[in-house]
Amino acid sequence: MTQPNPYVPAYDFSAFQALSPADPLPADKLDIELVSIQTAIQQLVTNIGFVQRDDLALKNLIVTPESLSAATLNLMALTSYTIQGNWVTATAYNPSDVVTESSSTYVCAEAHTSGVFATDLAAAKWVAIASTSASESGSFNVTGGTPPENGIYLSAANVLGLAARSLKAVEVTAEASSVNYLRLNATATGVAPRIEAKGSDTNVSLALWSQGTSPITLHTNAGAQIQFSISHTASAVNYFRTTGAITGSGPLMQVVGSDTNIDALWEAKGSGSHKFYNDAGALLALEIGYVASADNYLKIIPGSSVSDVIFSLLGTSTNVSMEVQGKGNGGLILGVTNADFGLGGGPSNMRPLIIGPLAIDTNDGTTGWAGATISLPAGVGNQSFNGSVGLQFVKGTLGSNASVTNASGIDITGLAISGNVSASNVYGVYVRADSVSGSSASFSNSIGFRVDMLTAASAASITSAFGFYAKPPVLVGASGMTNSYPLYVPTISLTGGSTLTNSYGLYVSNISASGVTTGSGIFIAAQSGGTTNNAINYNNLFVVDEKGFTRDGGRSRCTTQFDATSGDTGATLTDVVGMTATVLAAGVYRIRAALSTVSTTNSGIKVAIGGTATATAFSCTTFNYNTATINAVDTVTTIGNAMGAATAVATDVLVEGYITVNAAGTLTLQAAQNASHADTTSVKVGSTLFIERVA
Repeated sequence: MTQPNPYVPAYDFSAFQALSPADPLPADKLDIELVSIQTAIQQLVTNIGFVQRDDLALKNLIVTPESLSAATLNLMALTSYTIQGNWVTATAYNPSDVVTESSSTYVCAEAHTSGVFATDLAAAKWVAIASTSASESGSFNVTGGTPPENGIYLSAANVLGLAARSLKAVEVTAEASSVNYLRLNATATGVAPRIEAKGSDTNVSLALWSQGTSPITLHTNAGAQIQFSISHTASAVNYFRTTGAITGSGPLMQVVGSDTNIDALWEAKGSGSHKFYNDAGALLALEIGYVASADNYLKIIPGSSVSDVIFSLLGTSTNVSMEVQGKGNGGLILGVTNADFGLGGGPSNMRPLIIGPLAIDTNDGTTGWAGATISLPAGVGNQSFNGSVGLQFVKGTLGSNASVTNASGIDITGLAISGNVSASNVYGVYVRADSVSGSSASFSNSIGFRVDMLTAASAASITSAFGFYAKPPVLVGASGMTNSYPLYVPTISLTGGSTLTNSYGLYVSNISASGVTTGSGIFIAAQSGGTTNNAINYNNLFVVDEKGFTRDGGRSRCTTQFDATSGDTGATLTDVVGMTATVLAAGVYRIRAALSTVSTTNSGIKVAIGGTATATAFSCTTFNYNTATINAVDTVTTIGNAMGAATAVATDVLVEGYITVNAAGTLTLQAAQNASHADTTSVKVGSTLFIERVA
């Protein structure tokens, strides 16, 4: 068959389209062009069939000696090769000589004396070959699709293969218009070989791919041990990135990807722990242990300029306690800065010390058990303690039918003041009001506080100081107190020349109660050492105006579950029953709320701090959670504005903030659906609001 006829267009469709843009292309002209293209292609296919086998090799008996150049015939006659090293001008070369020039390898095809290499190459005196490595059979194979026993071959179009044992070992190819490439560098003794990304780009990344879903693994010891593995995730969009650091900075491991918010997940195997070390692994600094079937956990939320760091307990259980354990006889030390405790210029590390277990037990009825032993810091020289509190307890509650018998809330023994130590406005224990609710609640022979001994040594002075300061117990409904004492001190003993001047064994502000029978705000069982000249002032009940909260220390809770649907309050912010507190003008208060909530992706939830009080300054940050996932975080600076709004499943809502009161009034927690819907949005009973005066 003759050569195929080339296709030449017979009709100008572009010109037609320019003249008649709204008309369709002429079908008859288009058919003629398509038939011409089909004819040319068919002729090409037919001609290729004359020279190519189905396995892509040339057909047998196609190449004849007349088809080959003289240089090729010379190469075919070779039975061995002579390696000559680098090409040199003015040198006699014979067929089979192999030289290297400009990082390429060539075999001599025609005897000649070298001149200019480029001229000799253009005259076909040299033929480029793919490799100078002789195979075991003494041959080279740089064509064909079948791997040689050992050598380089063309494994596919534009793909160079390296074979060993007649098997494909390596493939090398280049993308169209490639400018970047891979270099393998051998190195000297003591230096690791390198795999480098090179190219004309200034910055070139190095990518490693596995096939299918297999992982990428890094091995040591000649491949005997896997040290690192990267597994496959279908449709992965988020991943880890590590970044080195300069002197004085730490390396960074971060989570990156297309998602806006991405968790970092760490997982130990089996019952293994998470361990964090210092000093090159010599010192264990933190361990996170394993608990089988654990469903409750600790979440730490960083603070901002207007909120504290939060240690939050989450999980599937409704009520979860936090337990902190010391080792052996060790305990728990809680320390803050010198300014926070107001130590009046004393050592910066002085702080209360809690020795032994610190716990609140609600069910086991333990008898003769001490929750904690409290040791106050020892003064040095003329040390002063101004406005400090050893322990502060906020609200303990006994529900209906609860009974406390022969028990002490706190038992303090051996509080001694000696030498020139001065105590001003200091309280051994400061307890906000406990409440007793329910008509059957009772206290029998029980003592809020018990002090075995308060001793003032010779020449010691106690001025305007109080052994205890307690806000009043509040009795509600039909509750009563019979032969019971909010505070009880068996003995106050003064020795030597000690005196008590304008001081009080017990200080109680504003006791208000209904139905008190044979009860005393303060009861002193016995006294010794006093005289009628007021060495001891018997005005033992000293009542002052309230300066903090007017009910329950600002702590309140949801007493009736709040439910909202589109059929009632819907998306309108509404007071949650029980969650309110009274604040006074010019006071600075901390606001904290922990809400257990229910909502759906149709209704969601939003909250607000409302009420009758007005503010000089106000700021609250709200965290809206679906278990461990944050739905929304925001900060508002105006009372009554919605916070933490999200149309999503919400299990918990946390509020943290402060207010500087302008006009006295109430602060009330409000809630609503974020989107009005028939699904119910709820705030559960037991959710808490805590309004604490801090200035």
